[in-house]
Amino acid sequence: MHDLLTYPVGLALTAYFIFAWMSFETIDIWIIGGILIVLAIDIWKIKLQQDIYRAEKYSIIAPYTNLHKILIIIGSFFIFSDVSITALIIILLAIAVIIGFSIDFKTLKLPRNVVWITFIELCRATTGLLSWWIVLTYSENLYFAIYAIIGALVTSVIVGCLWEFKTIKWVPKMFWLYRYGGWLGWISWFLSLTIIKNLWLSISILLWFLWIGAALFFSYIFMKDVPSKKDILLTIIVTVLVGLWFYFK
Repeated sequence: MHDLLTYPVGLALTAYFIFAWMSFETIDIWIIGGILIVLAIDIWKIKLQQDIYRAEKYSIIAPYTNLHKILIIIGSFFIFSDVSITALIIILLAIAVIIGFSIDFKTLKLPRNVVWITFIELCRATTGLLSWWIVLTYSENLYFAIYAIIGALVTSVIVGCLWEFKTIKWVPKMFWLYRYGGWLGWISWFLSLTIIKNLWLSISILLWFLWIGAALFFSYIFMKDVPSKKDILLTIIVTVLVGLWFYFK
């Protein structure tokens, strides 16, 4: 039910594409089939993630949440050949640094559900590569629109079968504030698709790393949250690696 309430923004953007300038001449069975696969994996993955997060501390899970980026970069290198071997090594090193800095070595241990967590990351990598193929082959607007329409229909059917529509009247007020974040997620996702379409996948992932420094900066400016030496060191290392990528690409 919670996921369904985020779809209005996605459908509103879809309506804009349809009535403003989007053409449906390029739709075929492959894009529909690809999006259905992505959507099915996303729905199943979200449910599995919720179960795992309830059973594990996030601090233990956190180092593993970037594994899909490694899989995407390696898959992108062999399937799409979008980066050189030097750039590939630099990107993998940047991801390894981020994972290493997220590990709490004082309480270092494997999650109880490490196999399922790894499988989730494999699913995220699969949907990432498949989504990229659809965006490059067709368009980010078409992919977004069809995903939003089919996703809203499928999610509505699931919620209806589970009789969860009636739970909306018990939703607390703070829940709607949380939903605003979900609505912004649709806009953020569309912008990320546009970036991937124009800059390709590897550089899009690498540029995402710069948000580590941006997040520290804005946290300090607006919330007076002084970053730790570890966070500052991580930001410097990742920024240098991004610079090296631009030099060797």
